[in-house]
Amino acid sequence: MRPLSREGAILALGAVALFGAVAFHVRRGGLSFTDPEILTGYLLFAVLLGLALFAGRKRLPAIAVGRASLWMTLHLVAGLFALALFWLHSGILWPSGLYEQALAALFYFAVATGVLGYLLQRAVPVRLTRSGYEVIYERIPSELARLRAAAEEVVLTCVEETGNEPLAQHYHETLHWYFQKPRFFLSHAVGSMRAQHWLHHKSAAVERYL
Repeated sequence: MRPLSREGAILALGAVALFGAVAFHVRRGGLSFTDPEILTGYLLFAVLLGLALFAGRKRLPAIAVGRASLWMTLHLVAGLFALALFWLHSGILWPSGLYEQALAALFYFAVATGVLGYLLQRAVPVRLTRSGYEVIYERIPSELARLRAAAEEVVLTCVEETGNEPLAQHYHETLHWYFQKPRFFLSHAVGSMRAQHWLHHKSAAVERYL
């Protein structure tokens, strides 16, 4: 994983300093019997509102309001700050009341989806670079149809020129199913070699014959 940039480091230090100041105020408020939850509640609401702006920024790429990388770093730092602030505000990892539990569950779900999205944004481009073959998602069906047509043409040409049918039978039993739609989605997503092993296992016998 790439280290934080200078701007990211500044944002992270600023978030740590702000959280330290808020935590000190909460601690001092608890000793003086005041109500520090008001400050943490409004501050948490403001941070969540700022995080929601990132979704709007992604939906309006034509409006150049800062670099996308800076927004992503700000979103990451603010998300972690919001999680720490939520724990500081609630004073517990999991509340006891039903209403509070519902709010906590929604908040943790939002945090989990954010973490998953960040990990995918880091992992998927690397996977595409390693594969060396990138296709726009909407063009996958047409690209799959092109590969299927090319494979069927090779099989038909081989049968017509040689008169042998093992390759055609092999295609009908294995590759015909394989080319019907995208297969082994989860394996490709996590970088597994299951698809390659499956193809090699299915083709090993017919390759020796051919």
